[in-house]
Amino acid sequence: MQQDFFILENKTFRCEEPAGTDRSVDTCSVGLFHRPYYSKDQIPKKYKFHASTVKHKAMYWGKNIHLRNCEIDGRGCAEALKISFGYNVKVEDCIIHGGYEDCVDIVRGANISFINCKFVSYSTKHHFTIKCGCKNITIDDCEFVNDFNKWYDGAILDIGNWGDYDQHLRPNVRHVSVKNCRLTNIKFKLLSRILYGNSPNVYNTEGYNFKVPGLITKLFFYLRNKGKLGPVRDVSIEDRLVYDIEKI
Repeated sequence: MQQDFFILENKTFRCEEPAGTDRSVDTCSVGLFHRPYYSKDQIPKKYKFHASTVKHKAMYWGKNIHLRNCEIDGRGCAEALKISFGYNVKVEDCIIHGGYEDCVDIVRGANISFINCKFVSYSTKHHFTIKCGCKNITIDDCEFVNDFNKWYDGAILDIGNWGDYDQHLRPNVRHVSVKNCRLTNIKFKLLSRILYGNSPNVYNTEGYNFKVPGLITKLFFYLRNKGKLGPVRDVSIEDRLVYDIEKI
């Protein structure tokens, strides 16, 4: 069955954190939010979509959405584009300027594609973060610009890092593909760092992939879940579940 997509095109988004914003709380220019246990009209008030919240400059329902020819500027916040449990998301012909954390942060979700986009780092930690059981993420004919912030703690694609939802067992990140992409003004060509996930399928794209040894990943996740390496946010009962669209 063909899906009806909401099309968001020819727009510019910018975000600035208010002074004193807690940097342990995600902020972004554009947020795509979806949960399988809500319909679009039943979501709680705190997740309602409008254009001037503290946490998000613009929020949209993150299922069956197509962003086209947009400029998303995250230089005033943590991330430019945040996708939370997005499903059937297409981002095409967009320029995405990274914040201090990411250009794009994908936490859970599936069937997300980026086509002919440019991701620009400004001492950004990663160009992409893909974590908490994401699957079917494709990045085609795109360009990554400028080095990420720290060669020893970053990557163009950070795959399978820890997230709050990893307090409860879920599938790893899998089926990530990178095809015909370009690296511009990047000296340290670490295309991906993989923790709890599978290595990406890479076609006609330079750079190398580093798989963190499994024992180190397990120890890191254990200490992270115990709160030894940073704060751990409480997760609702609904968000602890693994839904059908997340399963292998």
